Amino acid sequence: MSLDPQAESLQSALQAAVLAGWRSAANSDPSTPNQTTTGPVAVAYSGGMDSTALLHTMTKLGLPVQAVHVNHQLQDVAADWPAHCRRVCAMLGVPLTVLTVHVDRSDGTGLEAQARAARYAAIGQWMLDSGITQLWLGHHRDDQVETVLLQLLRGSGLRGIAGMPPLGPWPSAQYSHQLIRPLLQWSKEDLRTCVALAGLPCVDDPSNSDVSLRRNWLREVMLPQLRSEFPQTDHAVLRLAEHFQEFFAQRDATQGPLLDQLLDQQGRLKLAAWQMLEEPLQRDILHTWLGQHGIRCGRDALIELHRQLTHTDKGGVRQVKAGWAVRVHRGWASVVTQE
Repeated sequence: MSLDPQAESLQSALQAAVLAGWRSAANSDPSTPNQTTTGPVAVAYSGGMDSTALLHTMTKLGLPVQAVHVNHQLQDVAADWPAHCRRVCAMLGVPLTVLTVHVDRSDGTGLEAQARAARYAAIGQWMLDSGITQLWLGHHRDDQVETVLLQLLRGSGLRGIAGMPPLGPWPSAQYSHQLIRPLLQWSKEDLRTCVALAGLPCVDDPSNSDVSLRRNWLREVMLPQLRSEFPQTDHAVLRLAEHFQEFFAQRDATQGPLLDQLLDQQGRLKLAAWQMLEEPLQRDILHTWLGQHGIRCGRDALIELHRQLTHTDKGGVRQVKAGWAVRVHRGWASVVTQE
C-alpha cells in the first residue's frame, strides 16, 4: 500500500529524529567509540502508543534493539499486556524480556514514584546482566509539557523545570546506563498517526484516566483550561525548559574539571577544597554531587546540609533525606544509605 505524500513525509521525519538520537547517543557514550555501537540497545516497551511508535521506527531503520516490558501488577488488565507485547515484538522480529516487579503501596512517596523506582531498578539490573548500556524511551512533547509543569508546581528547583533531557543519566548512581529520549519534539497526535499508518495495535492503560493521580489531573483538567485561556501554553512551557537545559548544559561543562579536582575515585568529596569555594558554587557542587548518587533533595534540605558541612571538619553522619545520609570521615564526605 502506497502512502500519501503527507503520511510518507511524517514517517520519514520520525525516522530522521530517531537516527539523530542514535548518533547523539553514540557520540555521548564512552562505550561506543567512533560513533558505533557494540551491541543492542533496550527500548522500554509498555505496549502503549508512544513506545510502539519508537520500537517500530527503530526496527524499520534496522537498528539493533531489544524490548523490555515491566509488569507492575497494579491492575488486573496489566496481566494481559505481556502477551500483547510478545505478539507485536514477534511481528517486528524484536527480542522481548518481561520483568515483573512488586510496588510497595505503603511507601509515603506515592504510588507513581514507587512504580517508577521499581521499574528502573528492575530494568537497570537486567541491562547490567545483559551488557546493555542504553535505554530508549518514548517520551514525547506532551509528556515534557506535563513534566515541566508538575516540577514547577512541586517546587522542585530549576533543574526540575528543565524537564527531561534528550540524553540523560540513569535515575540512580547504582548504574551508569544512559536514558535516550529521541521523541521529545514529537506530539502525541503525530505519533498516534504513525502507529496507525503502520497498522500496529496498542494497549490503553485505563489508569491514565484516573484524575486522582496528579499527572492525569494535570493532563485531563488543568492543561485543557490553560490551553483555552493561553493557546501558546505548550510552546511557552517548552521554551522555558529549553532555556534551563541550555543553562545547565553550560554550567555542567564548566563544573566538570572542578569536580574532577574535588572528588576522588570513590566519589568522595574533599571538604577542605570544597570549603574554599564561593558559597553559591559550594551549593551547586553539593547539588551536583548528590545528584550523581541519585539523590534528589529539596532546597531546604540542601541548605541545611550545606550549613552542616561548611564550617566543620568533625566526623559523623548528616541526614539528607529518608534513606540517605552524608558521612564525614577524615576530611572526606561520602554518601551512604540508611535503613
